[in-house]
Amino acid sequence: MGIHVQVKLNSILQERSPIKGKNSFRLHLPENSCIEDVVRELALPREEVGIAAINRKHAELSQRLHEGDEVILFPRLPIGG
Repeated sequence: MGIHVQVKLNSILQERSPIKGKNSFRLHLPENSCIEDVVRELALPREEVGIAAINRKHAELSQRLHEGDEVILFPRLPIGG
């Protein structure tokens, strides 16, 4: 069965979109998936993902997803100057 979530990729992560030229798309995942499963499904290097949000609220990568959730992923920002 599974769930569908809306995924939005920001900044450099947009270049890794599975649908070239789109930073927002729908993704089907198994029931009980979490944000980390989205990262894995998109083959994003874990160390490149800095901040995640579900429905515009900060979330940990281990947070479970529900049907219709919006997942936003932001890249890790470089430290230093």
